[in-house]
Amino acid sequence: MNILISAAEISGDMHAAKLVEEIKKLDSRVCFSGIGGNKLKEQGVDIIDDITSCSTIGFIEPLLYIPRILAAYFRIKKLLVNQRPDLLITVDAQGFNIPLLAKAKEAGIPSIYYIAPQEWHWGTVKGGKKVIARTDRILSIFKEEADFYNKSGGNAVFVGHPVLDIAKSNVSKDKLCKDLNISKDKKIISIFPGSRSQEIKYVAPVLLESAAAIQTEEDVSIVISIVSAEYEKALRKLAKEKGIINPVFYQGNSYDLIANTYLSLVTSGTVTLEHAVMGTPCLAGYRLSELSYRTGRLILGERIKKIKYIALPNILMDEMILPEFIQDQLSSDKIVSKALSLIKSKSQYDRFRGSIKKIRSKIGEPGVIKRAAREVVSYIHNNKGCDQ
Repeated sequence: MNILISAAEISGDMHAAKLVEEIKKLDSRVCFSGIGGNKLKEQGVDIIDDITSCSTIGFIEPLLYIPRILAAYFRIKKLLVNQRPDLLITVDAQGFNIPLLAKAKEAGIPSIYYIAPQEWHWGTVKGGKKVIARTDRILSIFKEEADFYNKSGGNAVFVGHPVLDIAKSNVSKDKLCKDLNISKDKKIISIFPGSRSQEIKYVAPVLLESAAAIQTEEDVSIVISIVSAEYEKALRKLAKEKGIINPVFYQGNSYDLIANTYLSLVTSGTVTLEHAVMGTPCLAGYRLSELSYRTGRLILGERIKKIKYIALPNILMDEMILPEFIQDQLSSDKIVSKALSLIKSKSQYDRFRGSIKKIRSKIGEPGVIKRAAREVVSYIHNNKGCDQ
């Protein structure tokens, strides 16, 4: 059986690789090819193209990558038509994957969407029906998502969020501090500046400036997580410019760092959910370029009013359980004020930690990736008529 998989972003590549690994355990006859990065490649997937470095958010920024993305799209579309895989699995990245799903539907190739567009949160029923029209099966990571697509006429099943399976660590603080050559007696303040170039440009400077200001008030260790080696030089330069004392640049397992961090300053994304699941407080920020932000407000119009929060824990709980600082509200003064109050007040810190732990009840039970893999294998067997 041949499965074509499309994961156009760094996080999607990671989640797709975990899914592939589990599918292979269930059926060793399955072969994979598609769009992805190093994680999928490590799982033996025949990578047609890697556009994970082109991942961006906004309304203007993606224009820079259009030629590169289009080249990858036409390459995988050609493979889809010529090789006619038994199944297409798309992971996140709706801008790239929705047109690909349309082509698969046109060619009569069944498809499954894993980590589907969040139309249930910021979109419309019309947008949801567009996803449904192109997709045969949706593996939903949020219950609200499954309910939305099913009520709109889709075929969705709630499997849970994969972060439940992967956000864990057995590394002690003593071990981590020894490896990083920092004092185990100091609180660790970690910076997760993001995985996109625009985040390094627009958000990281504020997070690092905030970390430096915290360090002037409290004797803490600053650890900066580097998701991609291509950003290391820029982050080292920023840390020096902002005056951070003895920063540690970390490229290891992010969950080991989250598990032993007292408080993190993060660029909003899946990392906020990872922190919530692991019970580690974080403060989230995000900022687009001014042009992209204004263009987005113009395009979205009234729909912008539906978006109350951008951090996943806040969206799922429908309340501000972790502070988020967006666009004009993103400033080091605001972040530092909130961070210091949490560092100085144990009671406030413990309340915060307790509130974010509640998020686990909203995203299912562990075993998510196994459930998702079983759904894929069952679907392809039922549609291809293979023996179980």
